[in-house]
Amino acid sequence: MNSTLNFYISIAIVGLFLIQGCASEPSNKKELPNTPETVATQWLNDYYNDRFTEAKVLSTKETQLMIDTVKSMLIPLDPGELEPKISIKGMNCSMKKNNSAYCNYFYHEEGFEPAKEEIFLLKEKGQWLVDETQGSDQIDQ
Repeated sequence: MNSTLNFYISIAIVGLFLIQGCASEPSNKKELPNTPETVATQWLNDYYNDRFTEAKVLSTKETQLMIDTVKSMLIPLDPGELEPKISIKGMNCSMKKNNSAYCNYFYHEEGFEPAKEEIFLLKEKGQWLVDETQGSDQIDQ
């Protein structure tokens, strides 16, 4: 009887440790930006700074495939060669009725004039994602 009681007490203690361990485990999941402006800005910064894994998190499946293709075609820089400095400014997004949005922004690479660009987003399962396969003629106005 004593061994049976010790067995149940041991099970209860192990159970408590497991419950406590799960309850206090810190969340490693980073909260994603979730407005068209914040998603587009984060995606562009990740993409243009060769952080493709991070950019893919904020991409539709089609855009993830595009990123993989671009990544496979990149030629590594020579040692000592500097990455161009790129900035994104003036992000202005318009949301549409069908859970889509398009954003206009200025892409500026050091040494060149700023260029006005567009980026398209879709809302999938509550999360805004970049969809670089869309064109402005495919987004419902």
